[in-house]
Amino acid sequence: WINMDEVPQNIKILESYLTTKINKLYVSADPELTHGNDWNLAKEIILKHLNENDLFKELYMQITYLGSTYEKLKIGPRDEYDINIEMRLSDFYELEIDVTDTYPGFARIKVGREKGKKPSEALRKKIEKDWLNEDRYLYTNKIIQWFTGVVDTAVTAIEKSDTQMKIVQGGTGPAVTLEVSFNSEFSIDLVLALPFAIDKMPFEQNEVLQRTIKKRNQHSAIENEDLLCSDYFTRYVSPIFLITYYPIAGNLDYDLAYSMSQIDVG
Repeated sequence: WINMDEVPQNIKILESYLTTKINKLYVSADPELTHGNDWNLAKEIILKHLNENDLFKELYMQITYLGSTYEKLKIGPRDEYDINIEMRLSDFYELEIDVTDTYPGFARIKVGREKGKKPSEALRKKIEKDWLNEDRYLYTNKIIQWFTGVVDTAVTAIEKSDTQMKIVQGGTGPAVTLEVSFNSEFSIDLVLALPFAIDKMPFEQNEVLQRTIKKRNQHSAIENEDLLCSDYFTRYVSPIFLITYYPIAGNLDYDLAYSMSQIDVG
């Protein structure tokens, strides 16, 4: 049932509140009848094997859940899980968000000087030699290729273990898709993302982005138990880094993330 005392009075967020509530109560499949612990255990096993890679372990910050399953808007079985894997590149380098000559919702990320925590020599070499162009902008394709290799190695290790988990790696774009069979069947999309403090938001790019932040703040009052916003913003045009805004659970200093798109800076 819906407690009318909890219903927002602001008409701008009422529709989203009701949609989320109705889907949660009457549409989404009961997680206990679908995957539940199978999914959570599979996720932990995959993360454990990803962290066997030294560079991944050094860069790994946390995961954030996105998508219709975690927004309680999934119609039918909860068999698709979207995960942003947030990388702590900004702990090691000054990062500049450049929206010059890009589309609304996209940006280039320029890597500046080292700061604070010093990267290992292996990470420094990987970033400086492989992931930057001559103007020190990140090559998204090369980072995704590296991440795909890390996932390949993790999947191979899992298949050789005695977990009884079977994984088929799907197509690679911004996301690396894993089709998992582990008592039940479901898919996991893994996307690399770079989190930034909210004051890094490129407000000058387009007023639609400003409206998005306002909308995000309005929705923050009706986050579900997974600490996810019921509405977040993405723009699928072309190149560089796709901007996705959402509240990050457990880290209130970061409110936006730039997800890796498939297209190179050049």
